[in-house]
Amino acid sequence: MFQALVHRAGGLDKVVEKDVGPLILQAFASNSTQVIDFLICECNCDVPTAIDDVRLYSVMEVSVVHSSNVLFNTLFKLYCSRKNLEYVESPPNDQDDHVGRLYKSFSYAYNFVEQEEMFNPPAIDTEILNLLRKSFKNTNIHAALLLMKVARMDINRFTYPFIVKSMEESKLKDVAVHWECEDNLINLIDAMDDPSRTDPNGKTLLHIALENNCFRIVQYLIDKEMFPLHQADTINRWSAFHYCLMEQSTIEKKYQKIQYELETRRKLFTHMMEKDPIDCITSRDAAGRNLLHLAVINGHYSQANDMLEPILKDCTPEELESKVTSILSQSSVTETARFNFNLKRLEKIDSGFYCIDG
Repeated sequence: MFQALVHRAGGLDKVVEKDVGPLILQAFASNSTQVIDFLICECNCDVPTAIDDVRLYSVMEVSVVHSSNVLFNTLFKLYCSRKNLEYVESPPNDQDDHVGRLYKSFSYAYNFVEQEEMFNPPAIDTEILNLLRKSFKNTNIHAALLLMKVARMDINRFTYPFIVKSMEESKLKDVAVHWECEDNLINLIDAMDDPSRTDPNGKTLLHIALENNCFRIVQYLIDKEMFPLHQADTINRWSAFHYCLMEQSTIEKKYQKIQYELETRRKLFTHMMEKDPIDCITSRDAAGRNLLHLAVINGHYSQANDMLEPILKDCTPEELESKVTSILSQSSVTETARFNFNLKRLEKIDSGFYCIDG
């Protein structure tokens, strides 16, 4: 509509020749970002000094929501000058793809921005924090990056706890949402400067992903070789192999989902063994349990079979069962767990194929 009025007035030059100060003031008073954008960004008009901080900030908010980024840059530069903040130039376009991969995954992140302790430094100007929340909520990549730079926020410090919290919550979602969440988190991990950091218990992102059934992330981290598979946490001395064999919660889960999780863990365990083999009998955690113990106790019977195969390959049929019993006893496997495992082994032998775990 405004462009039509310009045309009726005789064109852009005719408009600029006139005193547009009152028009800009009126546009700011009504938060008419299209008019302001046109006058300031297209006509190169200055922001009148009469525009107070409240009105300036109000239009900045609207420009963030509408992704009017050229206008936001201009107004934010003036805002920084008035607030004695160091303005940081926005990134050149050739960085947009890289930055976009990080921030497009923040479309659902704005709730976590409430946790100001994630930022560095902790004390952030409340007005900038509000703009940052709006930029996350409206997936305004450009504004989010500029605001984080001006506030001197450590992107990694924000990103890491968000990734961890998202993985912990993703297992509560249905499969489709879970996968979408994982794909977004992979973008974040890929864009981090240092994804190798650990939590207070020494757990890596690979450990946490295995703990929360984020199997796409696990596969990605293994293939990218971001973490040594043998790297153990500091509380249980568990490596990625141990986390792969952890007990699976069956509460409120359908049979098919339980089977899917067990089968996926079997494939991941095999994949890890191919990339970086580990001795499943001698490798023990802080409680003295080896990998065979965890596999049998937690119902990962296919993995347990795979661990025993190299040991039993030279046994005669007469020696087989006593040898299995001996190894399981040495691995501190309870009698009940040994019985359940042996039943599965017999099912496998009788039917001629591996019985899917559990």
